[in-house]
Order: sequence, then C-alpha cells, then structure tokens
Amino acid sequence: MDPSYQEKIINFICDNYQVKRDKIDIDVHLIDDGIIDSSGIIELVCFLEEELGRSINDEDITVENFDSIRKIMKYIEAL
Repeated sequence: MDPSYQEKIINFICDNYQVKRDKIDIDVHLIDDGIIDSSGIIELVCFLEEELGRSINDEDITVENFDSIRKIMKYIEAL
C-alpha cells in the first residue's frame, strides 16, 4: 500500500470535517468520537473509491472497517 494513501485520508478528513491536523492520528475513533457521521462515511467511501479506482461493497461499510484511519488502511490493504 502506498503510504501516501494514509496522508490523503488524513487530509481529506481534516479538510472536510474541520479537524485540526494535530487533533487526529491513525487511532482516533472517527465515528465514536463524532468526527464523521453516517453521511460523512459515505463521502469518505466515495473519496476512497475515486482514489483507489475500485468500488467498496455496501456490506463492507462498517464500524469495524471505517472507525479509524488504521482500520481504513487495514481494509483497503485487504482489497
């Protein structure tokens, strides 16, 4: 996995959800901590699909796969 993907995801979250860069790391709970809501997850999935050039299955859009940057990276590495 290209390490720049992690940075792109962090930048996307910071730019779109008014999160300061120093307030986010790869283990912050995006959903549980209220950084991203359900519509934000859909926006994030669309961003990832565009970046990856692949579709993400609806059944894969879960807290287990999308509640932190670490979980997102693990999920996209498994694709």
